[in-house]
Amino acid sequence: MMFLDEELGCSMQYTFSSELTPVDETGEKRTKDRYDIIGQSKDRPVIIVEVDTHRSDQVSKKVVSRIAMNADKEVLYVSVLYPNTHENSTQEIKECEKYIDFLNVLFSLFSKPQKSYMFHWLFS
Repeated sequence: MMFLDEELGCSMQYTFSSELTPVDETGEKRTKDRYDIIGQSKDRPVIIVEVDTHRSDQVSKKVVSRIAMNADKEVLYVSVLYPNTHENSTQEIKECEKYIDFLNVLFSLFSKPQKSYMFHWLFS
């Protein structure tokens, strides 16, 4: 992911980091969670990109934690989803689609600071 965060930083007015563990105002780690990619810029929304398999529990859990860690900021959250090799992969895709719909409803309820959600399937 190193190449992607460097490329994004060159094309936008953001500083992108990969595998970043969030810290609080004192510099202490707040959690063991790590952002796959986070883009930060003065006076612009935080961009969070998480790359995951299409498991609804994994996608939902990451969205909840990342938004909670950035509750006081504007956020653009992007889920990039790739296929897994489970036997019930087709059913997992349907379940993930259902939770993506739920996430879009929840994100529409946020007021300031605004939160936005996007996703992209790396397969069809």
